[in-house]
Amino acid sequence: MTTLNQLIRDTSILDLSVYVLKYTSITKALVDNNEMSIMQRCRCFLDALSGQLRDKAFNFWSTKDRKLSAHGTGIKNLNFEELKKLILGKALAAKKKVVYNKERAME
Repeated sequence: MTTLNQLIRDTSILDLSVYVLKYTSITKALVDNNEMSIMQRCRCFLDALSGQLRDKAFNFWSTKDRKLSAHGTGIKNLNFEELKKLILGKALAAKKKVVYNKERAME
């Protein structure tokens, strides 16, 4: 948990793809050892994201009817791999947008 807490503190200085890779590795071990639940894994992941990315995850999950808490209104349980795929997709889109905008500015 100490390593995870340090990673979360360092989120703002890491590339999002690197953060996701490290977070996935650390929390997989915690889940496998029953030190963290799947719901805790997803919620902790969300807590470290920017507000904009967190909102996109909530919007996505609402369309999938996912349960975000023990008393949530969704029917289906959270799926970390689904969340990870969504966030990595958003990170890739943001990188492409930056490259596009730089190229357009140079024209």
